[in-house]
Amino acid sequence: MSGLVTVAHGHTGSSLWAGEAAARLNIVTTATSPMQRRGVRLEALTIGWNSVEAIVAVAGGLVASSVALVSFGLDSVIEVGAAIVVLWQFLGIVEERERRALKLIGGSFFALAAYVLFSSVSDLVRQSKPDVSTVGIVLTAVSLVV
Repeated sequence: MSGLVTVAHGHTGSSLWAGEAAARLNIVTTATSPMQRRGVRLEALTIGWNSVEAIVAVAGGLVASSVALVSFGLDSVIEVGAAIVVLWQFLGIVEERERRALKLIGGSFFALAAYVLFSSVSDLVRQSKPDVSTVGIVLTAVSLVV
């Protein structure tokens, strides 16, 4: 299963599986029940995968001049934010903090919609066409499996 993340570990950071990273950060051990610990691990994997997906999609979209692929990557960034909110809920955050985070996520979706609208209209007016993106095709296929 995917979920490789880089976690600040002292000075330079080390690559770990997301579940191991969560354990090292003492996130998993603060969850009380086995189901909570499992939920925390799944959220850590979600954060790890969506982070990789965001970087690859945005970079591939910029190279290919693809609004759709960049938007896919930006959506993954928003999903990371949402997964962090779920992680906070597992760990019992203050309700005020949760409300602020949810408003930020909602605002991010509106910002993404504005970006898609502006970029799409701009591309239509300029009659620009994206390049073929093998990275985007592979990422989409892998995302369907994961």
